Amino acid sequence: MDIFQLETVMRFFRGGELTDDDKNTLFQETLFMTLARATAADTNIASLEVKTVQAIMKREAGVDVEAKDVRIEAIQHAFETAPFNKLLAKVRQKLDKPERVRIADALAEVISVDNRVGPFEIDFFNAVVKDLGLEPSDIKLPPHGS
Repeated sequence: MDIFQLETVMRFFRGGELTDDDKNTLFQETLFMTLARATAADTNIASLEVKTVQAIMKREAGVDVEAKDVRIEAIQHAFETAPFNKLLAKVRQKLDKPERVRIADALAEVISVDNRVGPFEIDFFNAVVKDLGLEPSDIKLPPHGS
């Protein structure tokens, strides 16, 4: 299954049932969708952020992604049929807390990779954490200057 199509997360959002095998795909798709959108949170998709998304997807989900796929997903939200916050709120019902924390931790890594975190990135991060049903204390912030 191609995670870039986000078929599992969209099927789940529309009320479809998920098997136990679908849960890992749901995590992969949610991680990819969240991190890719984070690269455009400040309206500037930086190469360093895209490379960080690629590294995180390999490390956390075992999936190789191309830069073009990250960039496409980053801008695709303008044409989405389901609001992102509602997708995340639905997904949190199926993902365990440790998986949701991994997504938020990875998001913190992406938005801080350039050592600048702007107000739009902060707003995006806070909204994702809230929609995933997490508290700020659940998140492991990356070390300053990393």
